[in-house]
This record gives sequence, C-alpha cells and structure tokens, in this order.
Amino acid sequence: PLDGADLGVRHGEHSEYPFNRFLLQKETVIPVASPGYLARHGTLDECTSLDDHVLGHLNESPRLPWQKYLSEMGYPPSSDASDMFFSDYGLLLQAVIKGQCMGLGWQHVIAHELEQKGLVPAASRQYQTGMSYYIVTPNDHAIRPEVVSVRDWLLSELPAASRNETMPA
Repeated sequence: PLDGADLGVRHGEHSEYPFNRFLLQKETVIPVASPGYLARHGTLDECTSLDDHVLGHLNESPRLPWQKYLSEMGYPPSSDASDMFFSDYGLLLQAVIKGQCMGLGWQHVIAHELEQKGLVPAASRQYQTGMSYYIVTPNDHAIRPEVVSVRDWLLSELPAASRNETMPA
C-alpha cells in the first residue's frame, strides 16, 4: 500500500498493484564487462566455450544466476568458466569495471557506467525478467496537479523507447 503517499515506485508484475500505475522501466539484465576485459577475452557471442572467461557471481541467491541466463539465451554452459564470488553487488560491479570478470548488470543500475563506457555489453542478448518498475499513485482519489507534474517529470527522464511502451496519458 501507499500508506497515504501521493506517489511511489514499485517493482513487480503489472497485475500486482491495485493503484494507478505508469511504466517507468522494464527490468532488463545485460552481461557486462570492462572494455579491457572484452579486448582480452572477447564477447559471449564470439565464443564456443567459456573456458577463457571469468564470471562474477553473488554469494546470495540472485534473481538471475549466470547458468539460467546462459542457458535461456543460447550460450555455452557456465561449467567451463572460472568463477569469482562476491557478498555485495557493488563489489561485483567494481570487479567488472576493473576487468577482473564479467557480470550480469541490471540496466537501471548500470546505465550510467554504460553511458560513460566504464562498462560495455559483453553479449548482444538482453534478458527481460518479466518484471518492471512502475510509478504508482492512489486510485481512490484524484491526483493533485503537483503530483501529476512530478510523475510526468519522472517519466520524461527515461525515454519511452527504454520502457518499450508509449508514455501513459
């Protein structure tokens, strides 16, 4: 519930929320690496085996493990790769940026590093999790004009193309 708030951001499936909802961004996962790592090892698209690759993993149960990504996207199995394990996603991303391994990057987390070229896609296939981020507003009363302005500004910060839908009215 929004507990009296005028606006919120929620993560989940479209049908989960009894609010007015406006798609902010679909959850997309991209294998990423540093430019130097790819220069030394190549992309996933270029390999028939992962024996020359190091995959960065989280110790906890990730929502998308490498094995699932590789299998569903048609890449070689992870059993041939070397592995590095991290207790924190931020530490994993730092290792990826430093060229120590490849990692699975959630687009909303890594977008700035992709723009700055600190990270580059390590494969051409992006994984859509089926989950999305939504701006939500109460559906039991009219939305104040100030809230509409903030909502519209937030939606304008991400182009409609990144949401794979047009902006709601």
